[in-house]
Amino acid sequence: MDHILIDYFIISNKDKFIASDLENIRVSMANMSKEQCLNVSKIDFTNPGLMLAVSIILGFLGVDRMALGEFGLGFLKLITCGGCGIWWLVDLFLIMRKTKEFNYRKFLQNIV
Repeated sequence: MDHILIDYFIISNKDKFIASDLENIRVSMANMSKEQCLNVSKIDFTNPGLMLAVSIILGFLGVDRMALGEFGLGFLKLITCGGCGIWWLVDLFLIMRKTKEFNYRKFLQNIV
């Protein structure tokens, strides 16, 4: 596969994935056809910084968890007002990593 396209993808999305997953992404993309790589590069991955802002502003309503596809946890967070604020506070420290894990799962789902 075209290594320039892979390098560009890695450089432009490195902040959206956990660093240890980047090598797996590189290997996966190297085994793809050019068309598959182009399709993967069109995926809109969630910005962890944006999710942190969403978590700060609307996290007590569970919006952050719902945006990551965790609707059950988001609903629980909503009805408990962020676990009386405790769950909301903990998620402020976890949401960026959760977003990067979500992005990696999204990547894996689109390479099948």
